[in-house]
Amino acid sequence: AQIDAQTLRVSPDTIEPLLEGRTIVFDACDNLQTRDVLNRACLGRKLPWIYGGVLATSGMVCPFLPGHGACLSCVFPVLPDAQTLPTTAEIGILSSLPPLIAAWQVSEGFKVAMGIIPAESAARLTYVDPWQLEAQFMPIERLPQCEVCGDI
Repeated sequence: AQIDAQTLRVSPDTIEPLLEGRTIVFDACDNLQTRDVLNRACLGRKLPWIYGGVLATSGMVCPFLPGHGACLSCVFPVLPDAQTLPTTAEIGILSSLPPLIAAWQVSEGFKVAMGIIPAESAARLTYVDPWQLEAQFMPIERLPQCEVCGDI
């Protein structure tokens, strides 16, 4: 397997070449609009992707597996206005959080690659806050009327 890290502005016009030949995508985007582009492109290719996000002292991980469970659009049917969401530039990130979330994403990716991901992983968003020593597993439901994954 090859890891090909790239830094560029992702859009519907630039995403397709990035996904060519990939088997799993690991997300480290910093906004929901880019993740929406990623979600739509991965679903179109039936390509699993592992969401990972951090902000302040908390982080989230969720494997999105086309045809198995919800997609990002099921979680956020209407994307919040980017101007209303806090950013890492405004409130920072606990320095131990990105490696924790990345390790969790990689663990989920290994399970996907090995074909042993439990069904419940594909239907939950994991929230962790190491500062508060909290972890929650939030079930997410596939929306039958979802405009993105409803037909997959």
